[in-house]
Amino acid sequence: VLVCVAIVMMALARFPFRSLSSAASSVLVRRFSSDAEIASIIARTQQAFRDTPAAAAAAFSATSVQAQGLRCDVRMRQHQLTLDEPADLGRNEGPSPAEVMLMSLGTCQEITFKAYSTAMGIALDSVAVTVRGSVDWRKAYGIVSSDPSGFTAVNTQVLVSSGADLEDLKKLQQAVNAHCPVLDMFSRNVKVVVDVACEQSTGSESHLDLAVAVQQRKNVVAANVDGQSAFSSMSILTDGLKTVARVGEHEHVIDEPEDLGGTDEGPNPVELVLAGLCSSLQMTFKKLAAEAGVSVDKVVSKARGDIDLRGFFAVDDSVPAGFHIISVSVVVSSSAAADVVEELHAKAVERDPVMQLISGKPPMDLGEVDVSVA
Repeated sequence: VLVCVAIVMMALARFPFRSLSSAASSVLVRRFSSDAEIASIIARTQQAFRDTPAAAAAAFSATSVQAQGLRCDVRMRQHQLTLDEPADLGRNEGPSPAEVMLMSLGTCQEITFKAYSTAMGIALDSVAVTVRGSVDWRKAYGIVSSDPSGFTAVNTQVLVSSGADLEDLKKLQQAVNAHCPVLDMFSRNVKVVVDVACEQSTGSESHLDLAVAVQQRKNVVAANVDGQSAFSSMSILTDGLKTVARVGEHEHVIDEPEDLGGTDEGPNPVELVLAGLCSSLQMTFKKLAAEAGVSVDKVVSKARGDIDLRGFFAVDDSVPAGFHIISVSVVVSSSAAADVVEELHAKAVERDPVMQLISGKPPMDLGEVDVSVA
């Protein structure tokens, strides 16, 4: 998978973010706040991790509940996010898992830009990121069996407004790419352990409508010569470490917890990775179950990602910036036998595009950085 990152220094008047809400766009005219506070938090945290490396061990989690249809309601600490498929498969009540993965990368780039620019003493007026990705669905829908499913390309454009020297901005970009947790996870294989359990239920939810919709989508994918479709996410850092992201018609606030320098107004980017993984596995499993004539009443997934924060805070560059392991626990409520559920879920893990993005082969390759001044 190829990731290309481009950084462009632009005048605010030419900033192409008309699709964001007016509230989000209005922040472009003012500078970030709390730089001194963010710098102080970073410095204190770095020193604490140097003094006590074990204190850098942290874990983030997400719990996703899927009942009717493909919709997944995800909880990350006190924050909630609904994920869904477009109207041809779902009800479009939230972004799709593929879109959430792009959103996690874009917002993580912005937050890492802000953290490192503050620590390096480089003034930024604004940071915004557009992420575009292409997904090959053929393996996910069983059209091919050998090729990897999932993202085949991800292009990230970072738009920065700053009066800083161009060489300083290049150094900043290098620091961000070396320490952005989500980019790190997308650029290497992360170990993912999935455990599945089955609870007997009445099988009251009909799978027939979903089975028809899945077959129609499968026909569309098969008719496409390369089985691919495109997704995108746009986001902008607003104040401190808070960022507003838009995918399609859905807009979300992404932030860091207070102990990591944010105001905790939304989930953080690595929590989005867990939300995207849980919901994507649930949706892939339920599509396969519908095709197989298996009724599924409910799927509950809990994901935990373990991370050593010394990587993000540049305390030890030998430590990866992202999760070193992700554990997913899945409970399926179905009238089907446990062995049938387990076999279908194993197939979902093998075919799922987000699973392939995180733990897939080959790992993502970061392309050359294109720096230009408008």
